[in-house]
Amino acid sequence: MKHQQERNDSDLYVSSILALLQNEKNRSQINSIKSNRLNIIRQYLTNIDNPQERNTIHIAGSKGKGSTAIMVEALIRESVIIDEPNAKTMLTTSPDLHSTRERIQIDGIPLSEKKFVDIAQIVLASEIASTASYFELITIMAWIAASQEKSTWQILEVGLGGRLDPTNAILHKAVAVITPIDLEHTAILGKTISEIAKEKSGIITSDCEVITSPQSDQALKQIYSASKKVNAIVHETTKECDYIISDLNKTSIQFDVQTPDNIYKNISLSTLGRHQVENAITAIRASELALIKDKKKLNAATVLRAFAKIKLPGRGEIINVNPTIILDGAHTQLAAQRLRESIDEQIFFQPHVYILAMLQDKNWFDILSRLLPKHSNVILPNLRTERSINNIEIFNVLDKMGHRVKTTNDMASAIDYAYMITKSSGTIIITGSMYAIAEARELILDIDGDHELGLR
Repeated sequence: MKHQQERNDSDLYVSSILALLQNEKNRSQINSIKSNRLNIIRQYLTNIDNPQERNTIHIAGSKGKGSTAIMVEALIRESVIIDEPNAKTMLTTSPDLHSTRERIQIDGIPLSEKKFVDIAQIVLASEIASTASYFELITIMAWIAASQEKSTWQILEVGLGGRLDPTNAILHKAVAVITPIDLEHTAILGKTISEIAKEKSGIITSDCEVITSPQSDQALKQIYSASKKVNAIVHETTKECDYIISDLNKTSIQFDVQTPDNIYKNISLSTLGRHQVENAITAIRASELALIKDKKKLNAATVLRAFAKIKLPGRGEIINVNPTIILDGAHTQLAAQRLRESIDEQIFFQPHVYILAMLQDKNWFDILSRLLPKHSNVILPNLRTERSINNIEIFNVLDKMGHRVKTTNDMASAIDYAYMITKSSGTIIITGSMYAIAEARELILDIDGDHELGLR
């Protein structure tokens, strides 16, 4: 009973702080980017003794940046503790699935409730809180947490774009990573791959090492242009690295990677899709070059140890068998295409049922055209967020295309209906946005998220 009371008191305490942070969401990250607040953020950081300064790996892109960031953090952490047992890493990533605290991780673990609340109170009481966006506040909190924990490395995942993203308030970095660029947020970042690539290449602000995943020629042109301006060196993984996949099954991928510096054999990663191997190569090459700058080396045993521990929630995640349930927050055309390729290649049992829920700012027609085979079973649930697309519009289009479509009031009803179709032998694919993935994971895995506190 005492433990339950402490739990309730803690929930109430965190709830009150998160409620204050959520109020700042009215000042969205989009408005923050449009008004270019980087100098304001930098001045505030200067006033509090620059908690953002440390060895930095900065990651932008349209697809795979979250997975790559998680992999880089694991590789760096496993590497530095060999020589420095007390060394720590800080990872800031978005969006979160179940708790805002996931956005700030020390040594791969989200901030404790007490630490989160203590730092939130500091930031919310400061002069910047009255004008800052939610994402700005979280980013500043992450830097304060890293400073307090004496983290020697930080891995920063860009929230939106790159050039004007709050994470770009830090000018000097060891490595800048650009994962595959696709059409996304076109009203903000630009209507072409070239325009979007120019925004994302804006994280190349110093003479750092630049690692790029497979890119279109238009994107590469912008990456090289931005790098030339600051004497940064570009490393294309498609030119510098090679790999062999030895096993691609329904639960994991085994592969070997060769880089200019080393050969890594028998890597195992618990996820779906060969595109995750591309993310792994990018993460390995970025970690190699970052550690070289710190006069360290990435060794093969460290890579095996790190990848054995990596989990990628909502990113090609298989959370159930009989029926198989795949969670992947594919929200761009490229992501949808790769998800479909992965499902086809790894031959999951029929029938396949797609549970789709997308946000309003997505080009859903092109995304679904790449994702869905002909005559698919599709369920369209309403999400908790007001940002989700009106399902009636999607229903009418998919129905005319010949798909078997059903709408449901919520994610729970969608999952129940999918179970009814697949029985115990088919495959349920839940995709469209990380919001959809979050709701599904909480229901299937019985996870209490922030929404239980009335905050999501």
